[in-house]
Amino acid sequence: MQINKKSNTAVISIDNLSDIFITLGAEGKKAAISRAAKCISETFDEVCDVYHIKDNTFVCVSTIDIRGYISQFKDAIGFSEIKEKYPLKVTVKYENDAL
Repeated sequence: MQINKKSNTAVISIDNLSDIFITLGAEGKKAAISRAAKCISETFDEVCDVYHIKDNTFVCVSTIDIRGYISQFKDAIGFSEIKEKYPLKVTVKYENDAL
């Protein structure tokens, strides 16, 4: 797979996900990670592979330019179940800037 580092790979950090972990407890951590991963996957709709790297960080890798999908993700995560109770702060960096 040929990857254009500027547009095909993105690192998505949910900056306050660890605060949500603390609030929700041990089961909350699994639920928060699962919900965030599901929201990312649903937004990209099989356009890219999503990898959970560590507590609040996900990497999206695609064979196409995913920059447009990133803005859709930011909109979609605003409507997620977790967002309703615990507002999420999302940072997105493309590979050249983040890895």
